[in-house]
Amino acid sequence: MNERQHALEAKLDATQAERDATQAEQLVLDGELLVLQAEWAVYQEEQDVLQEEREVKGLKRAFQEGLLKGISFTFFGGILWGAHAWGCRKVETTEERSSGLIGKVYMLTLLLIFGIITVSSLPSGAFESLRFYILDEGFNQPPGQELSTAIVALPIWLLYLRGNIRSLRS
Repeated sequence: MNERQHALEAKLDATQAERDATQAEQLVLDGELLVLQAEWAVYQEEQDVLQEEREVKGLKRAFQEGLLKGISFTFFGGILWGAHAWGCRKVETTEERSSGLIGKVYMLTLLLIFGIITVSSLPSGAFESLRFYILDEGFNQPPGQELSTAIVALPIWLLYLRGNIRSLRS
């Protein structure tokens, strides 16, 4: 029995040694896992910082693009409007401009054009802005096109609306 007990004790010692080795390996693996988790956390923080930088650059670029678009549309629209107004003044007399049919049709047509542009772009521009800043948290492209169109068209529409109201009163 003594040999048998020694054999059992040897097996127990071997099993205990295997358990100790397994535990040691588990501790090493746990340590490696902690290191990898720490590295992953650092990587995620770096990605978050990069994403924020991309969002800031995207907002800045969208603002600049919208501003450039608004300036260019205003500039070329002003040139075209000025040329058209100059042409009308050369063709019409002062009396025809104030009470003539062509002047009234011209004012009404421009009122309709800028009214349609304003009514179609202002609500969608406001919606795009609210969606971007409230819902999307920067996942979509920043608003700009519709909003810049509405900002430029609204005052012109109001100007022609006032002109048409004055024309109807006189």
